[in-house]
Amino acid sequence: MLQRPLPFFTVCWVAGTSAACMYSGMQLFLVLTGLALLLTVPMWLGRSRPLFMGIMVLSLLGSAGLLGVERWAQRQPTSGADRRSFA
Repeated sequence: MLQRPLPFFTVCWVAGTSAACMYSGMQLFLVLTGLALLLTVPMWLGRSRPLFMGIMVLSLLGSAGLLGVERWAQRQPTSGADRRSFA
């Protein structure tokens, strides 16, 4: 698992983004918490280093957070300058 970290990072990133697209609010929190706990199982069993698991959990949570911020920014009202007529 430690020999190829990029595919695991990518899978965690896609999982976090997918969860953020499918859920919101408390459901998103619960899904991300469950996924993060599942990611730490190999570390608790001694099959992976804590740094590697930490990076994977941050990838999962970071991607969901970035998508959430992007969705929040898209919902914000615009200034209204685009609705004015300059004729």
